[in-house]
Amino acid sequence: IYYKKACENGRARACAGFARTHMANARQESWQYAKKACKQGIGNGCRYQAYILEQGNLRPKNLNAQIEKLLSKGCELKDSTSCLRLANRFARHEKTVSISLKYLKKACEYGNKVACERRQTLAKRQVKNSNQRNK
Repeated sequence: IYYKKACENGRARACAGFARTHMANARQESWQYAKKACKQGIGNGCRYQAYILEQGNLRPKNLNAQIEKLLSKGCELKDSTSCLRLANRFARHEKTVSISLKYLKKACEYGNKVACERRQTLAKRQVKNSNQRNK
């Protein structure tokens, strides 16, 4: 109740808090609160929207593009976990590893230690693969 009232009183972080705590049982309402937080510049609100899309019944056209757009906005708003999740999406394919490294760098700069470690590992793998192709 605290989060909901605080959100309604203009506290954007409370909107994100409400979305996070109610994602499992009130997805539609969580979506609205996460959206409000994201629009007000709270990065984890954007990430919560992406999570709700991944997990829920909301299935818009271009689902992956929508998720990436939300995570990108969250990353721009300095939510390190949004950057990390976006990096993970791009790390899956050899052609987009450089994009993944860019997002891992941002996440690391925002203080995400896991991203720092993954960036080192992925960069080493990329160099190794590049050397093997050049032989």
